[in-house]
Amino acid sequence: MSKKSRVDYLTGFTPLEIRSLRERRMPRGALSLVGFTMVEIVVMLGIIVLISAVLLANFPGFNESGALIRARQELALDFRRLQNYALAVSNVRLEGGSLELSPKIVGAHFNMAAPDSYILFVDRTGGTPNRYDEGFDGVISRGRFQRGIKLNCLYVSGSCVTSEYNVLDVVFRAPEARMTISADGISPIGSTFVKVEMKTPNLNLKKTDSVWITGYIGTE
Repeated sequence: MSKKSRVDYLTGFTPLEIRSLRERRMPRGALSLVGFTMVEIVVMLGIIVLISAVLLANFPGFNESGALIRARQELALDFRRLQNYALAVSNVRLEGGSLELSPKIVGAHFNMAAPDSYILFVDRTGGTPNRYDEGFDGVISRGRFQRGIKLNCLYVSGSCVTSEYNVLDVVFRAPEARMTISADGISPIGSTFVKVEMKTPNLNLKKTDSVWITGYIGTE
C-alpha cells in the first residue's frame, strides 16, 4: 500500500480509532511481546538464583571430594614409585639434589603427629632398620596433602579400630621390592597389608590406600 493510500485509508477516523486500527493490523503476538519477555526474564533469573544456591551449597563437597581423590591417587603413585626404585636397583635423586647410589631399601614414613604430610626416604645402612631416622636417612621427597586433607588412621591388617598406630613405616627392599612394615617401632607378625586412611576437614569424607606384601596397591 502506498503512502497516499495509507493516508486515504485512515481519513475520517479519530486518533483513537486510528490507533485501534493500527493495533489490529499488527502481527499476532506482537502486542504481548514485551510483557512476555519480561516474564521470561523473571523466570530465568529465578532459575539462575536457584541453581546458584544449590551449587554454592554443594561446592564444599565437590571441593573436598576432588582434593581427597587427588590425595589418594598421589599417595598410590608414590608407593608405586618406591616399588619401582627397589625393583630397578637404580640411583635415587634426593630432595637436596644429591644422588643416592643404588639404595637397598626405600620407604614411606607416616606420623599422626604430622597428619598433613608424609616422607619418602632412603633407609640408609647404620640407622634403625626399616624405620625413618630423621637427620640420618635420605629424604627423596615430601608429600603434602592439599585443601585440609589429613591422615585419619594408620593400620596394619585388622581394621582402623583394632590395629591403629601413630607411626607407620612401609619399606621396600631391593631387588625384589619385598615389603616390610614397622608400626610404632615394631614389626607386626603375620601382617599382610597396611592401610593409610585420609579424610576431609569438614564433611569427614574418607578414602584409603592399601599396600599388600604381594606388591598390590589398592585404593578404596
